[in-house]
Amino acid sequence: MAVIKEVFELVDRFSAGYRNLINMSSKACDAITSVQKAKDSLRKSQRSAGDEGLQSGILDKLRKAAVITGGIKLTKDIMAAADQQSALNARIAMMNDGLQTTEELQKRIYQAAQASRGSYNNTAGMVGKFGTLAPDAFNSSQEIVDFAEQINKHLTLSGASGAGADAAVLQLTQALSAGVLRGEELNSVLEQAPTIEQTIAEYMGVNIGKMRELASEGKITSDVVKNALFSAAEETNAKFAEIPMTFAQLWQSGMNAVQQASMP
Repeated sequence: MAVIKEVFELVDRFSAGYRNLINMSSKACDAITSVQKAKDSLRKSQRSAGDEGLQSGILDKLRKAAVITGGIKLTKDIMAAADQQSALNARIAMMNDGLQTTEELQKRIYQAAQASRGSYNNTAGMVGKFGTLAPDAFNSSQEIVDFAEQINKHLTLSGASGAGADAAVLQLTQALSAGVLRGEELNSVLEQAPTIEQTIAEYMGVNIGKMRELASEGKITSDVVKNALFSAAEETNAKFAEIPMTFAQLWQSGMNAVQQASMP
């Protein structure tokens, strides 16, 4: 975790330049240099701990990718994320139950996105959909965020990404809104995230075939889905922690940090 913390610190320092996007490209070059210096520093300080290879390898990947993609891509990514922020803010404010400020809820969503190695925008969008379209399925805004974090982790464990993950979230939102998971919604969710299927079956104490039979009878309610995922959260978190972090996930975490730091 030390290397990730170091990367976040570098990104935070770099994000100060976000106030003037015209200069972002040149500042990106400075960030690349900072990463190289941090790599050298970490190599010296971590040598005695025996994990020099791991630390150096991750930072080498970060430096090389930064050189390849350059400041232009970073600027475009930040601007694209910023373009979505106002709409997300409005949706989050709308579904907030008032037990915390919108800023506090945004911070919790950010933490959930980082913990599940997901995009802040995608996680916030998921939370907004659940809170707006299926509010009766949850007891609080905090519970919605926790649920979204578990969904992110299941999608990663199942290897779902891109359009497939979006489709699964959409169908799950519709099912939670209707109060029951079955038919097209069930098939879409299970196809993209079979670990959710297994988790629900284990929670209900039945095999997969029986679970699908119960689903056709409308017995997989919103409460069953929610309680199944929360009851297995500890096991899910443990399995998720065993998956090595990819560079794409590390980059996404850095982008989340930049976006969070640049919020008003």
